[in-house]
Amino acid sequence: MHCSFSFAKKYGVDFAVVRDREKSPPVYTVFFKAKDTDAVTRILQDYSAKQIKKPSLEAKRRMMDLDNLIKGLYENFTLGRLPERQFNRLMTEYDTEQSNLEQRISELETATERISTKAVQIDKFVRLVKKYRDFEELTTPMLNDFIEKVVIHEAEGGRTKDRTQQVDIYFNFIGNFVLPLSEDEVEALQSEEARRAEEIAERKRKSSKKSTQKRNHKRAEIKAKAEAGDSEAMAEYKAILEKGRQNNRKRAEKMRELRMSDPEYRAKMEEKERLALEREKKRQERATKKKKIALAE
Repeated sequence: MHCSFSFAKKYGVDFAVVRDREKSPPVYTVFFKAKDTDAVTRILQDYSAKQIKKPSLEAKRRMMDLDNLIKGLYENFTLGRLPERQFNRLMTEYDTEQSNLEQRISELETATERISTKAVQIDKFVRLVKKYRDFEELTTPMLNDFIEKVVIHEAEGGRTKDRTQQVDIYFNFIGNFVLPLSEDEVEALQSEEARRAEEIAERKRKSSKKSTQKRNHKRAEIKAKAEAGDSEAMAEYKAILEKGRQNNRKRAEKMRELRMSDPEYRAKMEEKERLALEREKKRQERATKKKKIALAE
């Protein structure tokens, strides 16, 4: 969702969004220390290199992985090792991911060019910073001068207490600039994320354990009734067993798809098959030799 600050305010994204950035501190406090545009340019270039280089390399590396996966899919499909339905589904997933990666790489390269060619209007931003050098509180005119737009991403986590929503603030002249975190801040953030992940995992474990216990208890009751001769319970227990077998087959098939789409696993399976064929060939040769010896005697 793209919107101006005034538009976002109607949806509850008011001064709190910017004040939260103030804790960082806000972007303009960094530039107060810069005495000239060259210093500001260096800050932006350093930021650009750190923010763009890593995700760009990761995206390109993933593109290479997808190329290998797609090649493996074609090989398995043409050799009859992968059903057409599974082949089409995996190909669609990989193709979609490749398209998204291509767009992402293009965006990152464009961002790099904007910084390197000084498309960002550094001098105007510096003048804006100087204008508000000694401010005491954030005001609407000040925010409108600094902020170009606010991008609100889709919320994650549903309606639980773990719900999060990313909000990106784009500043006039320099775009979406976020202060790099200090080592202490990174460590604190990682600790908090680890704590939340463990908390979520623990809740899931408890919920899963409770559901499993309840399901097993109900199944045991149905089984007991079926063994006692209850025709209705017998039919229900038979359906439960069949459903379990179907789920097991689906899980096994899904695991097979994932493994066969992995070039390394596929190579191991092909080598295993080759060795098995060699053993069978040698066994047949030994059997033929023994038969010839027996006939000769």
